[in-house]
Amino acid sequence: MKLGGETVKQIVEKIFRENSLTGAANKTPIKLVGCLMRDGKEIPLDKERECQLMLEAKDAEIENLRDELETFKKYNVSADEQIDNLKKEKKIAEEQIIFLENDAKKCSELEKKITSEVATSSKQKSKTKSHDRRRKSKKKKSTTQEIKKGKITEILVTTSDDNYLDKYFAEQSRDMKFYDFPAYWKDNVIYEMLKKVGYIERLEVKHNYKYRTVRARIRLTKEMEENSLKAVLI
Repeated sequence: MKLGGETVKQIVEKIFRENSLTGAANKTPIKLVGCLMRDGKEIPLDKERECQLMLEAKDAEIENLRDELETFKKYNVSADEQIDNLKKEKKIAEEQIIFLENDAKKCSELEKKITSEVATSSKQKSKTKSHDRRRKSKKKKSTTQEIKKGKITEILVTTSDDNYLDKYFAEQSRDMKFYDFPAYWKDNVIYEMLKKVGYIERLEVKHNYKYRTVRARIRLTKEMEENSLKAVLI
């Protein structure tokens, strides 16, 4: 409303100047019917011009309102799009968090199983004081066994060179057995998880109804070997 009043004021001033110049040039008096107030002074206007100015002021006010409405609509659409994008990003982040939590849980469960199995194996060997050192061979292969539908399939896995194994893995392999792996864990998942703690020389997975039993011959990493020995001493 304030903007409309300012528009009327500007239009009236312009028309007043035009009429004054026209009347002075023609030396003819202007027919006055109405007047508007400006700074406490009367500005004479003819009736027709006065109505025209009022209509123009209303049109200008309506146009301004339309512009404001369009601006609000654009802002509202932009805000809705930003909200939708934020919701999508939130959903993706939540899914990633769930995936990472599940992966961390699997790693934790596997580490506990391996530590327990290594500790048991170390105690048995310390009682019998027997050491079984296997001969090294530059050209050797290890096997991964998977039981599928009652059948055992052997998969040949090429080993790393001896220097690499001696540098990062324990000198002695361990025959280990793990119980109660979740049934929904696939064979390749179990294999990849065990590879994180040592070099797999042999792997056998037995499929049960609700769980899986795993037999493995593993050369643990040196770090895992040290941790297992500490657990035995404790």
